This record gives sequence, C-alpha cells and structure tokens, in this order.
Amino acid sequence: MNYKALADALALRYAPANVTPPSGYANIVASTATPPNALPRSPYVVVWPSEGTLTVGNGVVDGLPTFLVNFYYAKHEGDIPRESAALESWLGVLLGQTFGALKLGYTDDTVMKALPISWTIGALVYAGITYDGITITLNIWTKEYVSLVP
Repeated sequence: MNYKALADALALRYAPANVTPPSGYANIVASTATPPNALPRSPYVVVWPSEGTLTVGNGVVDGLPTFLVNFYYAKHEGDIPRESAALESWLGVLLGQTFGALKLGYTDDTVMKALPISWTIGALVYAGITYDGITITLNIWTKEYVSLVP
C-alpha cells in the first residue's frame, strides 16, 4: 500500500478547488500531505498519517489507516468569539469533504471509503506558532491483493 499516495489523495479533497468556504470566510490557500517547514498563509490544511491496523487474509490485506487532517485557520490572537464562530462555520464544510469522493479518486477497490470518525477544535501548534484550528480524524478502508509466500 502506498500511504503517501493515500495522503496525497486525501489532501486533494481539501484543496482550494474542491472546497466551498463558509459564507464570509476566505478559502483554504493550500492543502498538502508534504508538510512545509512553516505555513506561509492560512487557512492551510496539512494531512498526516497517524496509525492503522492490518488484517491479513488469504491473499488480501485489509487496512484501516487513520489520518489526521489539521486545518490551521489563523494564528491565535485571543479573540475567542470571532475565532470560535469561524471554526464552527468551517467544521461542517471540512467534515463533508470526502462525501463527494469516498474512494478518493481510486477506480479499483484499493480504497473502499474514506470517512471522518472524530474531530476536535482548539489550538494547533505548527513550527512553534499557535493557530486556532480543527483536527479531523479520518479512517480509510483499504484492500490490497498480495501473494503470501511461506
């Protein structure tokens, strides 16, 4: 399984061209699975592989990798009412980003579905800078055919 390709496909779901921001808010400037040394602007999305499980069967490996989608809305400035309203407005948009392409563009059965399973709102630190943001935890159900040789 190419987990970098999975991360890239997931990041594509959060790319500016695939996102309609909430009314009154600027769109995401970039989404990547290749984290930069610093975030040039915000809002910005970084996709991280987190953990996963594998079930090995007769020539099939069923995977359940978990990815974190970190949405860095803006540098934390302490305006809690404004920041919380923005994050609450963005939450539904971000949670629904895989609904339109559950297979993340895969045409075979490598990816069966990619769905959010949980989320948190709060402070996210990136390269020593604190941002207000959202972390979405997503599971991707995968299937890989392999030759198991004793």
